[in-house]
Amino acid sequence: MFLFLFLKFLFFSGVGMLASLTKLLSNSDFSHLGIVLLLPNLYTGRPELYIAEVTSNLDNMIDAFAERPKRAVCIFRLFERLHQFHGGNIVHVPLKNEVRMESAERMVAWIWQVHTRGGLQLDLQGGQVQFIKKELGFRLDR
Repeated sequence: MFLFLFLKFLFFSGVGMLASLTKLLSNSDFSHLGIVLLLPNLYTGRPELYIAEVTSNLDNMIDAFAERPKRAVCIFRLFERLHQFHGGNIVHVPLKNEVRMESAERMVAWIWQVHTRGGLQLDLQGGQVQFIKKELGFRLDR
């Protein structure tokens, strides 16, 4: 349906309690990141820059393709997201190695699939989650 192109990452250093807690627990200067994509505009078909993020979307930004505010995986127009961000820093991080077009297409197809079905599904019985529960003592299934 769409031709996608994976471009780069943007790292955000947010402010507030949730962003600060995320930075503290992850030992990072950044609270979240987004993947910049070149996608055709929903109405004109012209290529535009968008950013895909996993977000709680507390500001109720309009998802560019769902055309409504939503949570989980959202795709925003890049210029709107940069204008709306109320935080410390936004850092552009280029990829170390060039990504093969085949890999980029698979990755972006996955982002689109997760975006359209409404969010990431966490398998609480999956191996990684079971490891976290066993080794770190977290209870993720409450």
